[in-house]
This record gives sequence, C-alpha cells and structure tokens, in this order.
Amino acid sequence: APRLSIWRRIPRQAIRAGLAARPDMIVVDHIQALANVSMWRLVLGRTPFVFIAHNVTPDTLVDGARLRTSRLSALFLRIEAVQAWLIEALLLRRAARTVFISDSDARHYRGLTGAKGVALCPVIERSAQASDPKAIAPPSDGVDQRRVLFIGSPGFPPNRAAIDWITHALAPALLALDAPAIVTFIGKVTREHIGSATANVETLGFVADDEMERLLGTCLCMLSPVVHGSGLKIKMLEAFAAGAPVMATPLSLQGFEFMGVEALLDLDLTEAAARHILALAQDPVAVEAARTQVRERWAAHSRQREGALVDTLIDARAARTR
Repeated sequence: APRLSIWRRIPRQAIRAGLAARPDMIVVDHIQALANVSMWRLVLGRTPFVFIAHNVTPDTLVDGARLRTSRLSALFLRIEAVQAWLIEALLLRRAARTVFISDSDARHYRGLTGAKGVALCPVIERSAQASDPKAIAPPSDGVDQRRVLFIGSPGFPPNRAAIDWITHALAPALLALDAPAIVTFIGKVTREHIGSATANVETLGFVADDEMERLLGTCLCMLSPVVHGSGLKIKMLEAFAAGAPVMATPLSLQGFEFMGVEALLDLDLTEAAARHILALAQDPVAVEAARTQVRERWAAHSRQREGALVDTLIDARAARTR
C-alpha cells in the first residue's frame, strides 16, 4: 500500500510542478485525467485547455447498467453517469477546443461545444514490415484465410454479449452451412469463458501485438457484433489499420463513416451473417478486393489526419489570446 501511494503521488507532483510553470496550454486526455489534476484548477484558471473526449462517457455507463444483474450495481452506474455528464458538460463548455475521436460523438455534444468541437479519428502507426503487404506471407496451409476473428475479453460486458452470440448462434449457423471458416477468439480468459470449443471455434487467449497484426493482416474478416457501449471501438481501429475486412453492427461502425463500410451484422439475422461469411470463404478475389478498399480508405484517412491535432492545438491557443 505505501508503494502504491508513492506511485500515485509522483504524477500528481509532476502535474502540479508543470502547472506552476505557467504553460501556454493544458491538454486534458479523458475525464479520468481529473484523478491527477483538480477540475476547478482547469475550469477557473486562465490557462486555456484542450479536452480530448474519448467517448460519450455517460452513455457508456448507462448502457453498462443495462447489463448488470444486480440492481444496486446498476443504480450505482446510473448515478456515476449523472456525475460524468455534469463533469463533461463543464469541461466542454470551458475548453478552448474539444477533440472528439468520432464525428458521432462530436454531433452528440454539439449543443455544448458549438464550433469549438472538432472530430479527429485516431491513426494507428503500423510497423514498417507490417505496412508492406508483400512482407506478410500467407501461410502455406491456408488456415489464416479461413479465420474469422473476434478480439476482446469477456471481462468487458459488451464483449461478453458479443462472444455469447457468436458461440451460441453464429458458429452453429456456420456449421450448418458447412462453411469452410474457423471463428478465432483472441483475448484474455476467452478459453475459460467459452469452455469446450466446437469444430469451427478456437481460442488463442492473449496474443502479442505483432501476432495480432499478422492475424488481422491475413484473416478472412474480423467480426464486431457489438450492440452495447458507446464511443469509437478500438478493435475496429486496429482492424482498419491492418487492412482487414470487417463484418460489424451499426454501433461498431459508429465514427468510421469515412471508411464507407456497410453494416453487415444484425444479431436477429444470424443465417444472413453466416451466408455472407460462406460467400467470402468461397471467393478469395472478393476478400482481396475488400482488403484493398480498406487499405486505400485508411491511407486516405491517415493523409488527411497528418498534422491535424497540432493545427487544432495552435488554433485553440490563438483563439484564447485574441
């Protein structure tokens, strides 16, 4: 406990020292940063600050409450949602600029930010080797080209709901169609949660970043049947950066409208999803065309994002000094 207390004090002391030096600007990365800096110091101070909003935090908490089995736990999350909304509303009103990581979140809070809110979907930098499609050699046994990936731990309730739908509905539908596809789960404790895997299901557990990128770079597609939560889905971000085709729900694609990907997953239409996977597995040309489209659109997004955050910070500083 004393050691933990020391590690908590170190960043707070560094932040206090930085604020005492009277910086030209402060960047607040998510409301969780308020654990180390006083909100009132930000809101009442004269130093302009930029607030980076990762997601619509109150919506995430409210949706999480729907998945709780305990009424007391659900009530606690709803109270937290109200607190989070009040904190975010205050930061959004006071910030010189607010950077949202998706257009949908920027629209959600437009009434509080006005023109001060901008949307900048993140960019993931890939390794030089992984950025070269020729460097990714397909395996000789062709296993990867049959893999349909799901990435996420069942410890997060929206992921757990998605995993259960895949194992109890989609995987059996694929078996019924005799589809040459294997559903591969990646994430901590997925083996323990799923238990005995069926003929077309495998669990890899935790994998390192380079292996994750290889799997995304050679898979048939990545699944994101997520219907809970809010904000930009980081696994979708990683899939697009790796050039992987995706099958996702409208919620999973929220914030990725610039990718032009059709929402192909409806949890009430399991057979339709299974038939689409079957069609992909039987048509390597269509898979490669989808992969090429993802790479081209991601590259265009990356070019558009170059320097955008720096420009936003400069504009925010200039706006407060005029």
